[in-house]
Amino acid sequence: MAKKRKPQQTPNVGLIYLRVSTKEQMENLSMEVQEARCTEWCRNKGITVDAVFHDDGKSARTTQRPEFQKMLAHVASRMGRIGYVVVHDLSRFARNMEDQIEVMSGLRSVGVLVRSVMEDVDETAAGKMVTNMHGLMNQFFSDRNAERTRVGMENSARIGRFPFK
Repeated sequence: MAKKRKPQQTPNVGLIYLRVSTKEQMENLSMEVQEARCTEWCRNKGITVDAVFHDDGKSARTTQRPEFQKMLAHVASRMGRIGYVVVHDLSRFARNMEDQIEVMSGLRSVGVLVRSVMEDVDETAAGKMVTNMHGLMNQFFSDRNAERTRVGMENSARIGRFPFK
């Protein structure tokens, strides 16, 4: 008779990942608000915060963000001892659906779950749907913003303004 495998328990240890994309957000306490809310969320869930990573002025359209990469390396270096990555909302984690799916899947494969203070994301069917819907909306928002910016810059150039820094 085969031995029953004991389900692996997720460690109650988490990392907090924070991100702002603009200088204005850095100046208006957005990072501090995100950190305070994530820390409180962890405390309420009984999760010990192992480390906090924050990318200042970085876009979430790519995973090539210095602190995001450090966070992933930290997970790898503490394999089996980290159970969660906590974000204020999923738009702080990714604004590219492929990246969100790939990174969350990679984290899940090593026993790390992504949790959001603002969205009910979990491994239930409804939680997966919510996660994917937010990922889709975050990418739409980012893509739409890029389109508007490009149109505005083209119009500025057409009337003789120099739209670049």
